[in-house]
Amino acid sequence: IVLGPSCIRINQSAIRPRHQQEIAIQKDHKSIYDKVRSHLNEHYFVPMTATILKQYSNQLLHDLNLSYFSPLSYSDQTLALKQAKNVVSIQRKIKKHHLILRVTDKGYNFYIGTEKEFDKKT
Repeated sequence: IVLGPSCIRINQSAIRPRHQQEIAIQKDHKSIYDKVRSHLNEHYFVPMTATILKQYSNQLLHDLNLSYFSPLSYSDQTLALKQAKNVVSIQRKIKKHHLILRVTDKGYNFYIGTEKEFDKKT
């Protein structure tokens, strides 16, 4: 898992306490590992108890720990805090005004609107 330098995880140490990050790591690890294990079993007939899967699990956990617990520079910490505040602000406004957040059909843009607006389009 590689994230570019311009992508800062919301769950970095600048934002959340360590125990919350450990919970997130366990969830991510379980999700990724289960998908890989089932795919390898179904398509390549790799047994669920194969040693290579255990090695993969250990390496995945190590990589996730590095990703989540790597220290951020001061500028990245302030940027992550600003981004987190923006996310919370948007969430509050959406909840307060009963709006809907959707991804547009033509790309990766988001559209915020009321339920009536979305009903008119369909």
